[in-house]
Amino acid sequence: MNHPILGQTALAYSPVIDRNRTVIATRLTVMPLTQDTALNASALLTVLADTWPEGGQQLWLNVASESLLQDLLQAEIPGHIYIEVPAFMAIDAANSAALLALHERRNTLLLKGRPLQELPREVLPCFKHALIDYTDDRRIQLGNPNQPSIAPEGTIRSISHAQVGITSIEEMELSFRKGAIAVLGWPIDNV
Repeated sequence: MNHPILGQTALAYSPVIDRNRTVIATRLTVMPLTQDTALNASALLTVLADTWPEGGQQLWLNVASESLLQDLLQAEIPGHIYIEVPAFMAIDAANSAALLALHERRNTLLLKGRPLQELPREVLPCFKHALIDYTDDRRIQLGNPNQPSIAPEGTIRSISHAQVGITSIEEMELSFRKGAIAVLGWPIDNV
């Protein structure tokens, strides 16, 4: 495979594991090798389509370049590619039209991180899952670790969550007890 964009990016991946220990997706992180390089969204989608063809497993795309992510939000994205949108971008009203357009085309969006303020109401249904870091998850940090979590009074959770940043089997099990639909990565420290 010889796509020019591969020479401009660093790629990292991790499995997305459900509570049955099944790999349900691959999370691919794409980062520009140099911050001032403008990456081509259509070139990235071409290489992804060659590597992860439609009809295969889900691909959760974590783009570590705001400009590339902005371009992807305007692109025609295959349905099996889920796009991670950082919380700071999701709460920005300037991005609402692009998020709503992707949702209308039945693209799947993942909310990356816990927003510091409420998402615009019209944007919330655009997201299938929230990706919440283990150390930032109030479900983990508060309450009885042996009981399922209950939303704080006045809080309505309308999207499921996947746990990021787990480092042990115990953390993975606790994440599932607290309602996570999946964890990113496979903790092999004590297997």
